[in-house]
Amino acid sequence: DIPTNQVYRVAYNPNNPQLYYGGLQDNGSTGGNRSSISTWERIFGGDGFQMDFKPGDPNIYYAEYQNGNIWQYAKGSWDAFSNGIKGSKNWDFPYMLSRHNPSKMLAGSNRVYANPSDTGAHFVAISPDLTVPARYPSRSGPSITSLDESPLDDRVIIAGTINGNVWRTYNYDQGWEDVSSGLPVAYISSVKCSYVNSTHFYVTLSGHRGNDFNAYVYKTTDGGKSWNSIHGDLPRLPVYDILVYPHRNDSVLIAGNHLGVYATTDGGQHWRRVGDDMPFIEVFDLAINEKQNTLAAATYGKSIMSFPIGNILRTVVSTDPSEESVSFTAFPNPASDKLHISHSWPNSKQEALQFQIIRQDGRQMMKGILENRTGSTIVIDHLQPGSYYLFLEGRKQAFRFAKL
Repeated sequence: DIPTNQVYRVAYNPNNPQLYYGGLQDNGSTGGNRSSISTWERIFGGDGFQMDFKPGDPNIYYAEYQNGNIWQYAKGSWDAFSNGIKGSKNWDFPYMLSRHNPSKMLAGSNRVYANPSDTGAHFVAISPDLTVPARYPSRSGPSITSLDESPLDDRVIIAGTINGNVWRTYNYDQGWEDVSSGLPVAYISSVKCSYVNSTHFYVTLSGHRGNDFNAYVYKTTDGGKSWNSIHGDLPRLPVYDILVYPHRNDSVLIAGNHLGVYATTDGGQHWRRVGDDMPFIEVFDLAINEKQNTLAAATYGKSIMSFPIGNILRTVVSTDPSEESVSFTAFPNPASDKLHISHSWPNSKQEALQFQIIRQDGRQMMKGILENRTGSTIVIDHLQPGSYYLFLEGRKQAFRFAKL
């Protein structure tokens, strides 16, 4: 009954949207919700990974255990559903139902495979071997780690590999191009397509296996000919997944990293940690429950946690342009014992502002209220030396300062 499962992948059931599902380390696949927290159903065995559900048909869904063993539940029974997939398969094998035809499935070993119908598994390869040439050393057989199909065009597919490659096609089973150049040399942890332009893509990478703990989040607007870093002020820690929120012109991005969940509403310039009550823990996978308008996070040690999407848009990373009228400066920088804040806000009904001080690794160190309309002082002598961020209510942009 203690929620300490190590969750690799998270999903929700569009046919029964109050239910969430997770693939667990050593404990198979399971599903349930908060109201039945002690009675979640064990659905499948092995090391659990991705589950997926056919929208509009509650009688067809999928579970997976390690190394690409996909099974389909249909007509009241389970059957293996990976016939035809060959080559090296990742421990956390990626597959997805097509956004355009949920009877079709895409999957990735060292090649991308497609299965046209859910009446049986007859996968055929639609890409070359995407793991060559290798850019980054792999501890297991070279394989695809992440893939995505464009929500705008079912011919557009992107895939990333364990050994640092990113490939994409605009023509389904033809014209695959290696677009890795310009990206750091690291494990590709997530690839995503844009909701506004079929030449825009997002990639996250992790170099922690090589003792590289930087935050790598990249975007291309020219199909991968060039890449721009959008990690902004994310903590310098590995990023494992990224989601593109579908309703804000790609300006809202959500990332799972080594410490939890972070979100941006300005396309990656500034990021904020999502929620006050999530522990500092690895988050490997994220999903948006569109029916419930919630974000679900697969944590590696605290099971599945959810958060209202509306709170991300409205509060955690405010998108109200009028709130930008709050202005402030802080000094001195670096500071040793006190931080003096000069601030103002025009709302005559507002009598105080909330503030937070966040350590560079994402941990909240202080939280309080500034009541003076024109200036305040925050005592920081108890903080350890290092880099910190000061956030004021009503401001998207943080003030970074050094504590001596």
